[in-house]
Amino acid sequence: MKKSYLIIAAAAALLTSCYGSDTVQGAADEQQAEQALSFSAYADKVTRGTNSTALNDFYTVFGVYGWKTVAKTEGTGTEEKPVFDNTPNEYFMTNASGKVVYDADGENPEMEWSFANMYPAWYYESIRYWDKMATSYQFFAIAPYEANPTYTVKAGDKNIAIASTSAPYDIETEKNLAMTTATPAVPQANLIYSGFNKDYMIAEKKVVTPTGAVTAQDVQLIFHHILSKLNVQIKKDPDYKGQQELKVNILKIANLKKTGYFEYKGTNATDGMAVNGWTTNGKYDINITTPYSLTATTNYNEYYWVENLIFPQSAQKKAAGAQPTAQDLSDIYLYIQYQIGDEVYNAYYDFADIWDSTLAIDGKFEFKQGSQYNLTLTVGPKPIHFDAEVFEWTTENAGSVTID
Repeated sequence: MKKSYLIIAAAAALLTSCYGSDTVQGAADEQQAEQALSFSAYADKVTRGTNSTALNDFYTVFGVYGWKTVAKTEGTGTEEKPVFDNTPNEYFMTNASGKVVYDADGENPEMEWSFANMYPAWYYESIRYWDKMATSYQFFAIAPYEANPTYTVKAGDKNIAIASTSAPYDIETEKNLAMTTATPAVPQANLIYSGFNKDYMIAEKKVVTPTGAVTAQDVQLIFHHILSKLNVQIKKDPDYKGQQELKVNILKIANLKKTGYFEYKGTNATDGMAVNGWTTNGKYDINITTPYSLTATTNYNEYYWVENLIFPQSAQKKAAGAQPTAQDLSDIYLYIQYQIGDEVYNAYYDFADIWDSTLAIDGKFEFKQGSQYNLTLTVGPKPIHFDAEVFEWTTENAGSVTID
């Protein structure tokens, strides 16, 4: 079996967007017109057929929190006033009812937004307007949106927190997108990317001062994937020419982190969202036990068996190369069982060693937040091949006789 190279795709990209405003004349000064507070959203670049930075390629609804800093009505100093509280923003392609926003019969964006003839765009209900007397605003956003959120944030926080020590997120329940919904599930030929239960994405905290230039455009939110993505493809060794069927019976990645909670540990000014804020615990296995052929008429050569989200975590190297058992592999390891005809083969591999064979024993390989890792397993042992030669006849004695 051959080791793969890892591929990381976590580059963030920022696009410009269209914007609009809903102007209401102020009674005191027509130059101080109120302007609607609207959003545009982008995500980390991830290969999805084509490179995409559009959040709507992953989720069409995100939740937003926001506070404004204003002078206290009594006394001195300032205070934070809530403006958004997990308010759903939905992506609209046309003027139609949404799934969450404007979801009642007959409701649509153009009932409330004067510039809602601009599609596609993100809209929310009950428009909030910029307060030009506020000294600043702070915005937080998360996808996927949850009506009953398992995430929390308050004014002044660095960013949104997800789950908690008492109620952690169990990632073992996440979908494996590489396996179809057929019964039994079969591997996919291509990566899908969209469709996970909770591909958590958090926007960089946005702090703005409500000036004329700011209030005339959307608040641009840049979302980052905060989990890691693991993809495993299995293919037949091109040198395998045997007539017997080659099939993989079992694929297991053991001892992955099972539960965790997220607390942002960085600062936007220095590292964006590139800081691992997950605290993890417990273990689980990705375990696929349905046999699939790599050589039959219907075969799954070069198909993906795993497309899973995992927690950012480290794998500690315990052994190098293939192992006959998992006895020495106390950290994350890969187990594969394959079969040729009636003969079964078993092999165990230290997971850290797969990704970096130069690591010393007890060295660590890090699976980073917002990164994906592509592993290709090439299956097919070397054939047992015979050559033959024969010892020459040994002449032990030479005799002669004369016959008269």
